[in-house]
Amino acid sequence: MLSTPKKRILISAALTLAVILLAAAAGFIMKNTSLRLFCAFNALTHLRCPGCGNTRAVLGVLSLNFSAIYRYNLMFAPEMFYVAWVWAFCIKNYVKNGKFAYRSPAAAFDISFLIILIIWFVVRNILKHKTGLSDLDAESVFFAPKLYFPYREREKTLKRVNNSTAT
Repeated sequence: MLSTPKKRILISAALTLAVILLAAAAGFIMKNTSLRLFCAFNALTHLRCPGCGNTRAVLGVLSLNFSAIYRYNLMFAPEMFYVAWVWAFCIKNYVKNGKFAYRSPAAAFDISFLIILIIWFVVRNILKHKTGLSDLDAESVFFAPKLYFPYREREKTLKRVNNSTAT
């Protein structure tokens, strides 16, 4: 018969595997259908939260498009690292104490990460409103400026049309 810590390790491994499989299944369904998640925060406030774009980033990763991570949310990788960090310490506490709870081993790390997320929330919404485009993520301006300034392409097209009609 398994001892209590061994049972907890097996339960933790099964729970971790179940979460990974459910996330992969949800991603597969969203990637192959028109089903998408609805963001109530964005719908109500017209602001992007620090996690806005993470679903699209995951779908990009599932398509092996790793540049999508940064195109949709620059903070995706650090956010996923933090989620894994919290999950690992929850599992550790569950195995050790039988309680699935997060007790931070480094409160300064948690506070620093929260401050960075708040700064990111403010910066990405300022960028979004300064560019005036809502269909693309504001952080894309760092990686794909041509996507963020389509008026230049429009101006070039208009000049070509005007030149062709003038002759």
